[in-house]
Amino acid sequence: MKKSIRFSFSFLIVCFLLVFAGCSALSAPQKNVCIVNWNAQCFFDATTEGPEYKEFKKNQKWNKTAYEVRLERLCAAIKKMKADIYVLEEIENQAVLVDISNRLQDCSWNQAKGWNYATFCKNPGDSIGCAVISRLPILSVTVHNLDIKTEKSRQPAMRPIMKTIVQTGDESLTILVNHWKSKSGGAQESETWRNWQEALLSNLFEESLSQNEKIIACGDFNRDIEEFFRDGNDIILRKKGEIAFKSDSNADDFSRGDGVRLKNPWIKEDGNFVFPGSYYFRERFERIDHFFVPENICLLQFAPQLGEWASEEGIPKRYEIFSGQGFSDHLPVMCVIKI
Repeated sequence: MKKSIRFSFSFLIVCFLLVFAGCSALSAPQKNVCIVNWNAQCFFDATTEGPEYKEFKKNQKWNKTAYEVRLERLCAAIKKMKADIYVLEEIENQAVLVDISNRLQDCSWNQAKGWNYATFCKNPGDSIGCAVISRLPILSVTVHNLDIKTEKSRQPAMRPIMKTIVQTGDESLTILVNHWKSKSGGAQESETWRNWQEALLSNLFEESLSQNEKIIACGDFNRDIEEFFRDGNDIILRKKGEIAFKSDSNADDFSRGDGVRLKNPWIKEDGNFVFPGSYYFRERFERIDHFFVPENICLLQFAPQLGEWASEEGIPKRYEIFSGQGFSDHLPVMCVIKI
């Protein structure tokens, strides 16, 4: 049976702009854009509403004071990295994003120094969602969900892809924000659903590129760079169809247009990988936090970021509820692109 992708659009899009009086939009040209992607590791507020993870519910160690301390710590890290755009995964709700945005302003009336634009989305009933905080004006936001009925098992809860378009001088940049299905319950068992998310992302890339959009995808993909289909130094995001999901497929299978060819900065020009990674789990690094760009985007810089959120060995300092210490089990990854 040939598989197909059905799209549904969630209307739980929370898009709000924080623009201070007397400020004007950025003027052209803005050609280089610095983006940081960071999985913030279960960033819940101090209010129990139901979908929170159990370790945050009725835990005397997790309260408003602990939340405020963690919030200040995150915002200090964001200010230190000074990126134009931050893409954050595992943010609980709009209220958390408002708190982050307010603390980043520092009562500043200089728009060039502030992140005055933000957007957030998650599906109904989900514990966590994705957010974008930007110095560049956000022009539009759409949310793209999967609704798969052709698999033997029922589709699990999966986070949508958030398509955010920002203004970069006299041009625009499309950002596809991802947080793919985790490997909880088994890497092999859950791979089917990451394959479908890959197919959705591939289709969104193809649609945008057909309209000559400048586009980049980023997020936590819960898939190491070595687990993607690779042809030379390129990654091929596979599309719908049985052949696209065969593990023994080769590059010739995609000559008929079954995939979108992209660059990923974890792969260096010499074909080797950037080490060690961005996510630390069970005493080993993984490279699961990604950027993907087509040939019309130039990658200028890429690196996992080190700071007080990492140990001397470069291992991310996981947030621990009982001690109130740490940041996240992911390192932030920074990418500078030329539009």
